[in-house]
Amino acid sequence: MAIETTNNQSAQTGKIPLPVLDMKEFKSENDLAELVIEKLKVAGVCVLRNSASPEEVRKITHEMTPYLKDRWDFFAFEDRFTMSPGLLTLSETYSQYLDRHVVWQKVCNYFLTHTYGPYWAGENQYTTRTNPQISFSTGLRLGPGTSVQHLHRDDAGHHGWNQAAKEHTVGRDVTVGLFTACTKATRANGTTKVLPGSHLWDYSIAPPASDSNELVDVVMDPGDCYLMLGGVYHGHGANTTEEYRLITTTTCTTSLHSQRENQFLAHDVEKVRALPLRIQRLMGYNISESYSGYVHLKDPLRVIGSEDAKYNDAPCHVFEQVY
Repeated sequence: MAIETTNNQSAQTGKIPLPVLDMKEFKSENDLAELVIEKLKVAGVCVLRNSASPEEVRKITHEMTPYLKDRWDFFAFEDRFTMSPGLLTLSETYSQYLDRHVVWQKVCNYFLTHTYGPYWAGENQYTTRTNPQISFSTGLRLGPGTSVQHLHRDDAGHHGWNQAAKEHTVGRDVTVGLFTACTKATRANGTTKVLPGSHLWDYSIAPPASDSNELVDVVMDPGDCYLMLGGVYHGHGANTTEEYRLITTTTCTTSLHSQRENQFLAHDVEKVRALPLRIQRLMGYNISESYSGYVHLKDPLRVIGSEDAKYNDAPCHVFEQVY
């Protein structure tokens, strides 16, 4: 089992390496998921080589490219940075890729499942859990001349705020991002710069400058991905080449937080019907154990008439339910 690391010297965290694992070298996805979880606790980010096959990358790129709008009237991005929001229903191959990505699913389940209880109801005590849910999905394309992005935490969008911690505890981060490269990602074409270990900082501490040697470039080949907790400082670099950098991203959050992208209005319902059942559940067509998410006290998938659904009018957990 080969594990690559990229060293990083941080004034706040000490020497925190960026873990890099090759999915082809693990026979068990469960074993790999457990290792990734341990790496994320320490570094907050972990690269996985060979996450998507060359054929998956080719199809995803082909399917989403027509939707990469040249300009979005959106304050957060400059003109050379283009997106294809609602990627789940724009690329059938991408939704299938997520559906088979056991490591991503187990990571989200570990970090984003919220447990409540035991609480009293009359003479009995109960414990309930709420499910992870997809916050948004999109394709991202950085064109030539794209400038450096300011360092930020994705959890800020959900008002995540923490004090410094010596070690990670579940509940500290409220988002998990999956970023998959569809082209080479290099320092020259503006790959993401991350600050491993910064998810354990006090959130009142400002990030270093974007050119700080504390930052690590997430260098990837097509088909590689990285998983990142929402508390990690990061930002894309400047694209100083004449090439485009293309990447996909899906971010999950807890069911206690609002989705950044409204999953019920962002997608054509006819296309939602054809999605893998696990992805439909992750989008929010699901009833949590706290009995949230129902429609007329029933499984929300009854409303859209999902093609593959075995309707569940009782609470279920999206990553452990056997369909």
